[in-house]
Amino acid sequence: MEASSVALRKAEEARIRIFVDSITTKFEGKLAVLRSPLCVGVLGLTEPTSAFIVRRIEEIARKAKAVVPKKRCDINFLVWVTPNAHQIVRKATDIRSAVFDGMQVGDLNRLAKSPGPVWSWSGTQIVDAFTQVGLPLFSLGASNASASSRIQTAIRYDISAAIVVIDAAAVVGKTPTQIADYAAVRALARAVVPRMATSIPTILTLFDANSAAPLELSDVDRALLRGVYLTDGRRDADADRSLIARTIIKDVLP
Repeated sequence: MEASSVALRKAEEARIRIFVDSITTKFEGKLAVLRSPLCVGVLGLTEPTSAFIVRRIEEIARKAKAVVPKKRCDINFLVWVTPNAHQIVRKATDIRSAVFDGMQVGDLNRLAKSPGPVWSWSGTQIVDAFTQVGLPLFSLGASNASASSRIQTAIRYDISAAIVVIDAAAVVGKTPTQIADYAAVRALARAVVPRMATSIPTILTLFDANSAAPLELSDVDRALLRGVYLTDGRRDADADRSLIARTIIKDVLP
């Protein structure tokens, strides 16, 4: 490989690592993932459109190796398209609705102040990574163990429920595929929209007025989700981010 090609590849790898770091969010120093069986619900759209979005998200999740049950189950991933979405979110945060259980006050305030047109958040639970048993929140303070101790590495954080609220005006002109793909990445990867313009192709720019709306998941998005579900939750966020970035690099770069 020529020196120029090597330099170009390294630059591409660096862009991918920066992208992963910028869109994935930490919870207590780790990345939280929705590991329980995925049950999708959709509100605010016609029944055929809602059914399509559910099927599409389930298909995306299966390809990422998430658990998708065949039987009916309780919804833990809700996509809600509604008029006046910002007012609804602000009112819900004001009254500290149960859908925000586990969120800190600062996060609630940032959510309420976000201009939208999409508001996405998730509930998080502590799980023993070895026994898969959920632990009460107060157990975090039960030990003075150091960050490198066996107790710390045995704890992971799982998403217990995820909600993506989209203002109805923003979906005009968008396809069900675009809506499903966007919601899937926001919730399954607990991803945020890139704060700065990115040249990385991603469905996360769907509602960015300054970017061309992607038609569906990009190869980077698909590899991102695969990388997310390769993590086991035992390592810190930086280690998991590195794994996700390596997965994208392996899958996408020549």
